Amino acid sequence: MLNLVQEKLDTTRADYRRQQAEKIVRSSTHKAILGALASVSPGTDLVIQGVIGTRMVQELCKLYDSPVSQLDIDQFLSFSQGQLKKSIPLLLAVAGNALKAFPGIGTVAGGLVHAVAYGLIFDALGHSVAHTLEQRGALKAASAAATFQEMLSGNLEERTKTFARLVIEQYKTRQDS
Repeated sequence: MLNLVQEKLDTTRADYRRQQAEKIVRSSTHKAILGALASVSPGTDLVIQGVIGTRMVQELCKLYDSPVSQLDIDQFLSFSQGQLKKSIPLLLAVAGNALKAFPGIGTVAGGLVHAVAYGLIFDALGHSVAHTLEQRGALKAASAAATFQEMLSGNLEERTKTFARLVIEQYKTRQDS
């Protein structure tokens, strides 16, 4: 009887953590998109995204009762950046930054492309951390970075469309305000 109760508790806790992790990832991804849209000059977004990424990892680790140090987070982000260098979203981010250098339409188009790239990156980053924490009980930088690479490239076309719609909605909302 006690085993059944423990199994039910474990299942309930795992479901709760998955739901909360999804909320954290969605919220952080939304903030990253807004940060990309709000950053006017190339490079300023890196500071914004660094803070958002660090907070997201800290919140996920807290959710999974996994102690994490800034060194662990830095190591994970370093591994992840290595994976990013090989991916399409990086090209989108570079293209977005390049377009921001041109006044007028280039700035708008660049900001939108850049925001889509950050949406893709943060969504994959958050889900890879949550998956690693759920599977391993701790943030293991190398395995989380490998999972990040898989998630980053998985179903890229559909995910890009989803984030492009979200970014355009956010842009329109900002313009109406």
